[in-house]
Amino acid sequence: MIFVREIIFLALLGALLASDWKRGRLPYWISYLGMALAILSTVYFIRTEDFAWSHSGLGIVAGYLVSGLLALVPGLMKGLSGDRPERDKLLGEDYALIAMVGAFTGPLGIILAFVLALVLARLMPVFKLAAPFSFSLIIITLLLRYIGTPIMGHWFGL
Repeated sequence: MIFVREIIFLALLGALLASDWKRGRLPYWISYLGMALAILSTVYFIRTEDFAWSHSGLGIVAGYLVSGLLALVPGLMKGLSGDRPERDKLLGEDYALIAMVGAFTGPLGIILAFVLALVLARLMPVFKLAAPFSFSLIIITLLLRYIGTPIMGHWFGL
């Protein structure tokens, strides 16, 4: 049944990335729906002794806290909008995406994914690539989830 949860996660990430790339906006309702579905799918599709629903809830809290605290560092979030000059920093919709990813990956997973996504977002202009921050976060999340999880075990969620 974990397969159903993964399909939900990938569909939500695809919808958010397509929206951000095409319109430059991340719909809040998709992120909030993702958070709710992450908790519900944890309760109904995963055995509770393996992965508690609170793990998803802690992932949401960690996503908001870590991204919010790092946003306080002057200049750290500046210029993460790719080639879109009207977005000079991360907006609330970006934080909702980070929290949604945290709901699926858990607290340790979102902290690692967010920090590595910041590094990737800073390296992209060096290679003349312009993409929104959501692209960096989703790429790092997928790499860690499907390549890193076998290496790190359950640290990165299920």
